[in-house]
Amino acid sequence: KKEFAEAVNSSSPSINYLFVGDEAHGFGALGARKALLSRYGSRVGLSATPSRWYDESSTRILEEYFGDGVYEFSIRDALTTINPLTGKTFLAPYQYHLEFVDLTDDELEHYSLLSSGINKLARRSKDSDAYRRQLERLLFQRANIIKGAENKYGKLKEILKSMGDVSNLIIFVSPEQLETVLGILYGMGIPAQGITKDTRTAPEARFHGLTERQHAIKCFQEGYIKALVAIKCLDEGIDIPSARKAILLASSMNPREYIQRVGRVIRQAQGKKNAEIWDISIRPCKDRVKSQELRKFEQMVCEKEKVRIYDMIKD
Repeated sequence: KKEFAEAVNSSSPSINYLFVGDEAHGFGALGARKALLSRYGSRVGLSATPSRWYDESSTRILEEYFGDGVYEFSIRDALTTINPLTGKTFLAPYQYHLEFVDLTDDELEHYSLLSSGINKLARRSKDSDAYRRQLERLLFQRANIIKGAENKYGKLKEILKSMGDVSNLIIFVSPEQLETVLGILYGMGIPAQGITKDTRTAPEARFHGLTERQHAIKCFQEGYIKALVAIKCLDEGIDIPSARKAILLASSMNPREYIQRVGRVIRQAQGKKNAEIWDISIRPCKDRVKSQELRKFEQMVCEKEKVRIYDMIKD
């Protein structure tokens, strides 16, 4: 806030401030940069994903502000290093299940048409804000084809059936998938709750002073709710260590999204021996695709998916 910044800047020069920026990637956003005061002589930025996705200029601003001294603690480190306070590794071991589905013919055709438009606009958008906005809209539409692939619902049912006792499960979805996924869970007799940005965050008497979101998480931790179906609002800042299973139904190429989501279920908790993650991805089906042009675009889809998959398994 303006008043806080003014108080810091006008304080005695003898005061040496330490600024700790949690989720430091967020300070690259235009509105949040106001917090990056030069008055702070000592600075630490904390982030699982310090580089801002497709935003090199903001990433450079953060690097210049926090300095180039970087300490890294990888997932491998967290899985193998013993925390002296608990006697356990910092993160719980996890099993990564990679599940494949195909795009339908219509989805692949639509992906191809959007890609053609994107290629044309990419050249024009360098010197035009109007073209840049059109390009962003087409990129968003193309990404949604992968996120919302129709065949993912059938694969979700298979995974749920294979679990036997469904509990301690978070399913990460896009806004468009939320109601369908809740319908699948209800149809299988699995108590579930959706968590969205519209889930109320003000305390309510009917929840005994808890917010609607806090009440849902409490019911989940106590076992009354077996599955949470979440959009982006659970990606950061909410700790649910009792969660042991995750299904990534909708994942973008943005590392901040999928790394933060995995982080919801690999936190250590009492009685947790390991976590399980199912990642539903798109696979190439060259035998099905006859058109050389469509085959090229399908390969493009898979190359983008491989980036996330490699990040998930490399540590």
